[in-house]
Amino acid sequence: MVTPFVPGQTIAWRNCARDASGRHEPSYAAAMRVVRDGPHDLALYRAPGYPMGRRNADLLQDVPFRHLPVIRYLDGWRSDPAWGHWHVLLLMNPDAHHAISLFWDAATGGLDFWYVDLIGPAQRRPFGFDFVEHGLDIVVEPDLSRWRWKDEDELEWAVREVATAALRPTISIAKAKTR
Repeated sequence: MVTPFVPGQTIAWRNCARDASGRHEPSYAAAMRVVRDGPHDLALYRAPGYPMGRRNADLLQDVPFRHLPVIRYLDGWRSDPAWGHWHVLLLMNPDAHHAISLFWDAATGGLDFWYVDLIGPAQRRPFGFDFVEHGLDIVVEPDLSRWRWKDEDELEWAVREVATAALRPTISIAKAKTR
């Protein structure tokens, strides 16, 4: 039986992105406070000032994206600026392929938006949770009246790159046979 984390406990919430070799490894970690940890429901809170870190990596620089693709992970981590603009409540069934977060403005207390994060199931670790980031998210207006894709261009590029990489051996063989 899994021992749940205790409400109020601080844990690590680690994003495991895919590198160019196809491996998923932790690339980003944020401190989160446990609100609830049940078998089918997880609630985590992040406040302004909570620490965050990014893993050192060689990144692809010639793409116009907010999230630069990882070529390969390196040793060590670097501190990211402290979380400062929002209070965040993350809600998730740890076995699901998405999490829903509510973002409140730290200065006004007003709900700014809902965020649907398309991720893999949360894998429990002794220090927190790891999850696989799929690179596509949804941002929803506070009143739920409208929504929009976030980082759709990055997902399209990643799918195109994976398809191209998968076809390279076939293309090389076809070229060799036509010579």
